[in-house]
Amino acid sequence: MSAREIVIPVLVIAESHLLPRVRKFYAKLSEAFTKRNIKPTFIEITTINDINKIDNINKEYSCIVILTCGLVKFLQHIAEKLLKLRVPTALVALLSPSLISVPSAMQLSSILKDRLGHVLFLVDPEDERSIIGITSFIRTADALKDLLSSNVGVIEGYSNIGLLKSLNMKIKYISKENLRDKMESISDDLVKKYFRAYIESRLLQVRTDMKDVHHQIRLYVALRRIIDEENLNAVLTPCPLLGTTPCLALSLLEEEGIITECLGSPSLFIGSLLLRSISRKPTFTGFISTIELHDRVIRILSCGKAPVSMAIDPRDVELSPQPNTWIAPGVTLSFSTKRARSTILRIVQKEDGLKIIVASGETFPVMKNLLKEDIPVWPHVFMKMDSSPLKLIETLEDPFINVTLGDYRRFIMYLARIINAELIMI
Repeated sequence: MSAREIVIPVLVIAESHLLPRVRKFYAKLSEAFTKRNIKPTFIEITTINDINKIDNINKEYSCIVILTCGLVKFLQHIAEKLLKLRVPTALVALLSPSLISVPSAMQLSSILKDRLGHVLFLVDPEDERSIIGITSFIRTADALKDLLSSNVGVIEGYSNIGLLKSLNMKIKYISKENLRDKMESISDDLVKKYFRAYIESRLLQVRTDMKDVHHQIRLYVALRRIIDEENLNAVLTPCPLLGTTPCLALSLLEEEGIITECLGSPSLFIGSLLLRSISRKPTFTGFISTIELHDRVIRILSCGKAPVSMAIDPRDVELSPQPNTWIAPGVTLSFSTKRARSTILRIVQKEDGLKIIVASGETFPVMKNLLKEDIPVWPHVFMKMDSSPLKLIETLEDPFINVTLGDYRRFIMYLARIINAELIMI
């Protein structure tokens, strides 16, 4: 999934005689931003009379970038405008002696402290690499905006939605009767068509009754129709759903960018949605089943659902029946994920806000015989952590975590600053 273009205002707050110097930086900043699908619009403020330009900034922007140059005397007035706007802000001090950028940036940061989500960046105008932090902040703010504007479908029976309401997310309730009617309206020929497109063409190995696979395909198509009709980008469902675990159906939706949650944990859903918004990649949600302390390896299992694209090869993915001892029958996916630098995330709701736990490591595929050591028909993540797994276990309140392929710790750090959340880096 390619990232869309993000348009942001860049406020240049400067002494007028320094404008010709700072304008030389516009082209370099624009070039670095454009490479990362960010389009800046420069707004120059040199006197107190110019600050009304801030009133024209649309609150729909995901964030604002502010460059300060010179010893600006009206920073308190700027701060008051920003506090009314309530948009995440990147404060940028240019490390050039002739621009005298650092003092005003630090002073504005001090005024905004604990009042507005912001980060202060020290940027070398001659080094594009130092601009990367700003672009990461912008992408994080944009991901947060995506998250808060999500249209979430909640299927009857999924009741724990307090966190979603506290974030003012748009919720659409879906009755099981509506879902069942949709399933009954789907022809056998259409089910076979989707089976060929999503299962047969990818050469997934079917190790279970074909009628159970067809049932999951029918459930997927019914959910997809509701998603399209209601313009949803996420679905929360109880498990089991209509007598079966919906693992395969939800995995197909995840592959298409629809975030799903079936464990009754909205905080896991928020973590998955956030990682997807930042990375534009599928995420894995599961529980830590065991750790190997000496090798710093953790093993993470999902109880059946996982995006096929996280496997090293779709031909290695097996569709199997749920274990007889599980909560309901269904079709699971079995594989281990590909090798990649990866990020672990866990968001925890507290009385006074959110706590964010983040860790990193490298996932790696294993031989199938290793899957037989626990529950072979479920998806697995094997990860060699950068730090101690024991510290992660001691920090978590339960074994459930979100995982995505790629290192996104910097983005999560900025998120914590934006929303004023407690951050624990493992």
